Amino acid sequence: MSDMDAVLAPPSTRMSGIDPAIIPPLVIIGAMTGLVLVLEQVVPLRWNLSVYRLIWPAGFFWALAAYYSVIRSEPKIREIGLYLGLWLFFPVFAAKLSYIATCMGLPLRDSVFATADAAMGFQWIEWVHFIGRYPTIMPLQNFAYDSSFWQPLLTVPILAFWGPRSRNGELLTAILLALLATIAIYTLLPTLGPADFFGMKAQTGAVIQALRSGAEGPFAYFGIVAFPSFHTAMALLYTIAHRGNRFTLLPILVLNIGMLTAVPYQGDHYLSDMIAGAIIALLSFVVARALYRRLDAARP
Repeated sequence: MSDMDAVLAPPSTRMSGIDPAIIPPLVIIGAMTGLVLVLEQVVPLRWNLSVYRLIWPAGFFWALAAYYSVIRSEPKIREIGLYLGLWLFFPVFAAKLSYIATCMGLPLRDSVFATADAAMGFQWIEWVHFIGRYPTIMPLQNFAYDSSFWQPLLTVPILAFWGPRSRNGELLTAILLALLATIAIYTLLPTLGPADFFGMKAQTGAVIQALRSGAEGPFAYFGIVAFPSFHTAMALLYTIAHRGNRFTLLPILVLNIGMLTAVPYQGDHYLSDMIAGAIIALLSFVVARALYRRLDAARP
């Protein structure tokens, strides 16, 4: 086939080596990255690390994927490299987007969510004191809470080797949809979180207040969305991704139940945040599942 023939070939022929499952998360991450790059021209913030120092691991995994696509054909290793690269890439720009959203400076809504929690019979202070009476629990909760960062490194290979086809794409798409929804809602309904509202300072609250006062940094890269709770959304979506796997579902379920119980104690979230995060997770999963059913049905 000549070069011109390759250009004129139907898309299904030219892109036969591209797994359609990767396209939805690629499109979402590309759009989010482009949006951040544009908004940074309007809301200039400074960071304690260059973005290039944070995204090079993504480049390493993409190079690995390229090697096992072009040099040696190993579809499962290629899938692992592609998805781990995306998982390491998008959080940098997601964090930036949450900081830019905070700079909108809309009125804080902590009193609304504290009142909602009280109406449901949940008192954040009492929960903190309850956990504090059992110091052996706190390391376990911290471990479960921090697992949100490394669970994808474990889940991506599991889904690549033993999961149904397209499950990695479905999971990442659902996570990205939940992420964008939480940032959008947080922009309109910002909060500091219960720790600051009840006079017990937290790192996230300090960053939010600095951004709202016009500070430009330098800032560290970590998410600062309070309402809805993205940690809650991640815990549910990580667990759902392992459905059907009789070896991994139970331990992942236990780990993510631990993450859910740890969310209030961290001081960034009301119970209302968690309920909203759970709703967003389920809606994001429904949308992603419907999309991937269509993609799977269109495969030869």
